[in-house]
Amino acid sequence: KIRKNIVEFVNDHKNLYIGSRNPGNGKTSWAVRMLQTYLHYTAQGNYENLKGMFVSVPDLLLRLKDFNNPIATGYKQSLQEVDLVVWDDIAIMNMSDYDYTQLYTIINNRMFAGKSNIFTSNRDTENDLMQVIGQRLTSRIWNTSEIITLVGKDTRWYGSTSNNQ
Repeated sequence: KIRKNIVEFVNDHKNLYIGSRNPGNGKTSWAVRMLQTYLHYTAQGNYENLKGMFVSVPDLLLRLKDFNNPIATGYKQSLQEVDLVVWDDIAIMNMSDYDYTQLYTIINNRMFAGKSNIFTSNRDTENDLMQVIGQRLTSRIWNTSEIITLVGKDTRWYGSTSNNQ
């Protein structure tokens, strides 16, 4: 339903949290499909104005520590301005105070600006999410998002192995 109405979802400044304890059951795939659908319907030949971004949170946290990279400032600016950001693996690891402050600031500013977000995580309860990213960030994400919990098993396929034959 959200994917079919993604432009309305973003225009209404909504957020989505896709969680599951099981890896490989489609969280990221569904988030990417929604982002692709949004970009498809909103680009309309205008490819100069960035409308959405996919962000691997662990990768983002590493990039934000590269203080000598001038691209980091532009990247952070884009994260603030685009209509829709997919935050993949939002709670894959515990964060340092610096990591937490950076991530909290970006997400909090996006929410205050009425920007839409899709979060994916292997945490499927509010308490489980809070254990990794803390109460303040969990509150921002959990209490402003439509929550979808996937229950399927890992369906990733990495090629033939002796276990699959």
